[in-house]
Amino acid sequence: MNPSTADPFVPALLCRYFSEQSPQPALAVGGPTHVIRYANPSFSRLVGRPAAELIGRPFAEAVPEGVGNGCMMTLDHVFQTGLAESLAEQEHRQASPAHWSYMAWAIFGADGRPAGVLVQVTDATEAARFRQRVVAMNEALVVSSVRQHELLESLRQGEEDRRDLIGQLERQNRVLEEMALSDPLTGLPNRRAIDRIAHTEIVRRTRFPAPLAIGLVDVDHFKDVNTALLLSGGDHVLTWLAGVLKTLIRASDAIGRVGGEEFMVVAPGTDAGGAEALAERLRANVAAAATAYQGHPVRVTVSVGFATVGPGSLVGYDQLRGAAESALQEAKETGRNKCVIRSV
Repeated sequence: MNPSTADPFVPALLCRYFSEQSPQPALAVGGPTHVIRYANPSFSRLVGRPAAELIGRPFAEAVPEGVGNGCMMTLDHVFQTGLAESLAEQEHRQASPAHWSYMAWAIFGADGRPAGVLVQVTDATEAARFRQRVVAMNEALVVSSVRQHELLESLRQGEEDRRDLIGQLERQNRVLEEMALSDPLTGLPNRRAIDRIAHTEIVRRTRFPAPLAIGLVDVDHFKDVNTALLLSGGDHVLTWLAGVLKTLIRASDAIGRVGGEEFMVVAPGTDAGGAEALAERLRANVAAAATAYQGHPVRVTVSVGFATVGPGSLVGYDQLRGAAESALQEAKETGRNKCVIRSV
């Protein structure tokens, strides 16, 4: 709202704060209750309310909550004394802190006494955030500098200390690599690890031809287990099953968890007959075993699908695994708790 220069409430000198082009948010309040008389477009944009909605409202109701008593005390003091004042104030809009500073001048009436206050607002939020970022960066640099100094001091202690540090890093790397390749629930190799083992065996066969079998083991009706025992009970069953399966394979074989209730077996040097015997051993032992959860026995069965390749055939991993998946699907579709073996 642009006041006229003839309006006795706002001197012509102050009209520039209420021009359409003024980038500085400003408003004029009148009387001891600080009712808003004028607000320029910049102030309206700052508070997100049109000037028409602001006019006639007390200043405290027009600005966002949290401005605090400091600003109101400043307006009271300027109105009473006629002295200009400035105030740095912080308020909170929604969940993000905003920083405002104020400059207030008395507006004198025709009788020479203060009739209101002109308030100029500066939104210093971005500047405050920048200062906070600078402080955080400086703190990070200090911490980094301290750590670098400590490392240099450690290195200066001698060759033996250096070797110790390298040894620690190597052990940590091995732990991290093991974590990256292990299933956190069962402790078995995860899908990434068992895939790597299978690829290694595929490559080995190109130099040293030998049969190879890859099998998939899937728990039958595992959704029913989760429904009956909840997720914690399902996790217990999977951990138990992983231990059972691990005891049933040879030292040269590998087993890993590749999905929710699915495991994969890599058996080097295993032909179709050996794969059939291994698959049946896995299925039968799981069916005969049981675990206990919260005092109740729990039994599950598994479906097993194996794919084998002879020593004279060069087959890629994707093809061999695809055949194992197809065999597993057939075992599940023809009754479950079964073994199906396919040669590639």
